[in-house]
Amino acid sequence: MSNESETPHPRHYIIVVHGIGEQRHNETTVEVVNRFATARAKPTPEFPYAALLPGTLSSLSMRRKGGGQGWSEFEGIPVEPRSVSAAFDGTRATITAGKNFRFVDMRWADILQEHHRVFSSSTKQWTGSLLARLQPPFTPPKWSTPWVLPLLWEIKQTLLPIQGLLKRYSDEIEKTVFQDVIGDIHLYGDYARTRGQAVRRFHTVMDEIHLRDYVQWCRFERTSAAEDYVPPLYTIIAHSLGSVLSYDALVYAFAKESIRDGTDRHESGCLPFPGYTEREDSDQDAWLGLLAELMRDPRRSDLPRAAKNWADFSQCYSQFGQCHGANMPNMNGSPIYQEIPLLLWRNHVKNFITLGSPIDKFHTLWHHNYRHMGLSHHSFSPAWSDNWLDDSLRHRITHYNLCDEQDPVGHHLDTTLECPSYSKVFNTSIPVACRDVVFRRYSVPGMAHVQYWKDQALFDRVISEVIDESPAFPGDHDETHVGQFISKDFIEVAGVYDMALIWAYARIPLIASVITGLLLSYGWIGWWYWGFSPSSAFALLTGILLWTCPRPFDAYRREAKTEYIAGQNGLMRRVLPWQPRRGIFANVVAGSVAWRRILILLNAHPHQAFDANDAKNRNVRLSLKTAGNFNRVFRRRILGGIVVLLLASAWIWGGGRHLSASVDNVAGPPVWYVATLVLLTVTMVYLCCMTYVGYIFKKMKKTMAPAGMSDSPSTLPASQVT
Repeated sequence: MSNESETPHPRHYIIVVHGIGEQRHNETTVEVVNRFATARAKPTPEFPYAALLPGTLSSLSMRRKGGGQGWSEFEGIPVEPRSVSAAFDGTRATITAGKNFRFVDMRWADILQEHHRVFSSSTKQWTGSLLARLQPPFTPPKWSTPWVLPLLWEIKQTLLPIQGLLKRYSDEIEKTVFQDVIGDIHLYGDYARTRGQAVRRFHTVMDEIHLRDYVQWCRFERTSAAEDYVPPLYTIIAHSLGSVLSYDALVYAFAKESIRDGTDRHESGCLPFPGYTEREDSDQDAWLGLLAELMRDPRRSDLPRAAKNWADFSQCYSQFGQCHGANMPNMNGSPIYQEIPLLLWRNHVKNFITLGSPIDKFHTLWHHNYRHMGLSHHSFSPAWSDNWLDDSLRHRITHYNLCDEQDPVGHHLDTTLECPSYSKVFNTSIPVACRDVVFRRYSVPGMAHVQYWKDQALFDRVISEVIDESPAFPGDHDETHVGQFISKDFIEVAGVYDMALIWAYARIPLIASVITGLLLSYGWIGWWYWGFSPSSAFALLTGILLWTCPRPFDAYRREAKTEYIAGQNGLMRRVLPWQPRRGIFANVVAGSVAWRRILILLNAHPHQAFDANDAKNRNVRLSLKTAGNFNRVFRRRILGGIVVLLLASAWIWGGGRHLSASVDNVAGPPVWYVATLVLLTVTMVYLCCMTYVGYIFKKMKKTMAPAGMSDSPSTLPASQVT
């Protein structure tokens, strides 16, 4: 049984929005349920829960013969933090229905999949177009931050060779990676109808949940005829590209109805969203089903009908009545159906939580989609951010943006927070340092993007600070309290930063060197002792091409251009058709080093002491002392490689004298001798690779850092860190 408080918490829905890639129903939501159940468990379990499967949630949340949208509610995950309820074991909430969190899976992957089939472009096409669009005349010089073009260039240089390799190895893997994952980003940014239809899906699902909540309350949860309906609260938890969709959907929900229905067109050219007014086939079926449920008598005989007629329902639910008038719907003929979503829910969204979100990157890379937000582009009119929002709305949503430093997709929302329209939709009263947080908790670059769902400490703070509204906790000083997301023990886990640097500057180069060294060893040792063979030649060629590849036809294409011919002065450039480019390994190693330099620019705010008074006025940014740490990592690896090289050479030199007369060309050298040769080859490749790392580091440090910027973030004016 739950302990009743004098003011019971309203029903609270947790809306989970997945990111890129193919997603099955409730695949992401199941992890959120496990995290919430662990946080609410009393006593705290020794290990986080991991017992649920997507099918368990789907069996509760699916409607209309396996389709439609509902929610999953379990005993043991109460909304009231002080409640004592049954232990969580995946049992459906019945007696305590409405008193537990209700989880909703916002699935929209099918829209991306369908549009991919018809409208998507190749990776080479859209990355090239994006790079061109971010330069004059499409984008003013120096409008975007210095990290943008280097990041895109490194991505393009790395992705295209990998795509070519995967396409030859496995078409299925290549399709999964470059269409179902990476291609989602391009499609949402470049194809406006994907955005519009996805936003409509978000709005219609939320409307369906909201109306179904009213029906459920009328039929099962209403305790007396005099009880008034209290609308539920919503918390949106969105990951990756799903956070961009959720952001667009929440902002667009506050647009004027004349904008959303297409009557008016915004002068920026961004509004209305194309595709938003296009109904899905299931929309009307869902609407009719909900109206039919609304008109049914409740099972409780001591209560009046849930809605005796349309006027009575409009009185119970004023939002609905304002949208449709006071006429009874004709259930046998053409039903009253709103062409655009009703947005019954928009004044009840309490929290918006983004994990690993590229919202800022979308504002920067696809800035032409966000002119209505009031971006500070020289050709944007300041008035554009004022004349499309519904002036009658006063609701503000609390937005927390959380990301790990090693996540290449998300980071701070610097550009987004500067947009004038942002503060008209989202609550900005909370210090920005406490709600826009990049932490350092996961050490493996790239893999950090999918680690949030397993981080129980992260969700403990999400539930405590955001949902339960308990942001204060004892800090370093007895009387100091700060937000939980910027506490020392959370924002930076001991040893993670050093490990991240080792991955970027040592482990990734080591992995590339070992693979290359093994290929080269197999090639030259086999060729030397057993003679030429196709396998030896292939191994040698592969080892070389992983680092440098020719451009067989690029030179001939350029020679067809007059400006190219006029600019050629060197003899070799004119006669050498196969000019080299960096191979896959060269790009991966260079990219890992460049990412550390990009983080210098992204963390261009000072690392402040964890002081509550300071946190109210300034951003808290992670410190990045990359140069000193790089020198330490680099020197140790170089020194270690030289030591191994000398020892292996001495061993080979000493053993070679005894082998010179005894080696049988048929049997080959002993195993220990071959192993030493392999170690020698790998070490030499590793030393060359570390030299390349040092070259890339110095190059990126020189070309990417703005004037006056050191390795440690510099102090900005107070006006820029509010």
